[in-house]
Amino acid sequence: MIEFFTIFAGVIALVSVRLQISNRLILFWLIILPLALLDGLRWEMGTDWVNYYNYYFGETLNVSREKWARSHFDPGFVIYTDFIRSFTSNYSIYLLTTSLIIYIGIFYGVFKLTGRNFLALFYLIGTLPWYAGSLRQMLACTCFVWALNSVINRKVISYIVLMLLAISFHSTAFGFVPMYWFYGLTTLTYIIVLFIIILIAPFVDKLLPLFQKILYFYGYEKNVVQYSGGVQFHGLAPNPILGFARKIITIGGLSVFTILSKSSAKLDILLWKKIKYFFGLSFLTVIFYYIGIYKIMYVAGRLDIYTGLIATSILIGLLDQVLTKKSNRFIFYLFVLSLVGVFYYRLLWMDLFHPYSSIFYNYDLHRELH
Repeated sequence: MIEFFTIFAGVIALVSVRLQISNRLILFWLIILPLALLDGLRWEMGTDWVNYYNYYFGETLNVSREKWARSHFDPGFVIYTDFIRSFTSNYSIYLLTTSLIIYIGIFYGVFKLTGRNFLALFYLIGTLPWYAGSLRQMLACTCFVWALNSVINRKVISYIVLMLLAISFHSTAFGFVPMYWFYGLTTLTYIIVLFIIILIAPFVDKLLPLFQKILYFYGYEKNVVQYSGGVQFHGLAPNPILGFARKIITIGGLSVFTILSKSSAKLDILLWKKIKYFFGLSFLTVIFYYIGIYKIMYVAGRLDIYTGLIATSILIGLLDQVLTKKSNRFIFYLFVLSLVGVFYYRLLWMDLFHPYSSIFYNYDLHRELH
């Protein structure tokens, strides 16, 4: 069922790309709210279900709820969860509230950044819902999207506040703190910065023992295996080489369309500045998977959500605004469609979402959760 609604919402978004719609905001809500409800009313499905469910009800394997939270979750998420828990013990209300915050926050933030572009929405619909069970990082991504708005509008105070909030939900957001100061750089400067990061990347593995010690010190024993690249889904581990190759192809295609956009009559200085910036952020996903080859694939996958999903969706929406030649636009749409198709085909945890179960449908269905 979730695949059907996701595909249905994606098709509506895709069909709406070139339509002249008087009120695009109404159509946005008609697409997003059903997806948010579908995710918020799920039951015993999605990534990390067991951890979040057990923490909400304090069932933490004979360990105090506070100690368990400290060893598994970031402080912002603990405060957020405890705040909602102080009003209700109903886990479905908690999930629905969180889902609405995530879907409205991320999707509307991207919609706003791209001038209400539906192709960006299509790409997000095809990729992001499969991570919706990762509540902490999705809440961090919500703050991240609005921090990007602050980057574009050059509001440094709100940017810092939003990034601190993002980090409090999921520590992976810490790696993106410097991104405010990269906006507006020249093309040559972007190339130099990315080149330096590529040179440094192979040596990240040397810091892994120190990283593991820090995790152990703060009680994140469970995460050491994950951050060392040991995550598997029913015996299937992400292939770093294959992941790196796919990202190279993705960024290669986006590079071609970015170059083509440079000659567009619709391109102005401000729009080109945005395209360069989000291309740079999207390019980071290649670097993350390059680092992933060096034994920290889990980190690469986590960071890729910020760049390969969110930043890339914004770049897609911006490019759609400036590609005027019909043949280029048609190929671009096929390219974006293929990105979503490959993502769906390579999804390792589909069993966590299929078949769909909620408090109203398939409630008695029990699956092996991990």
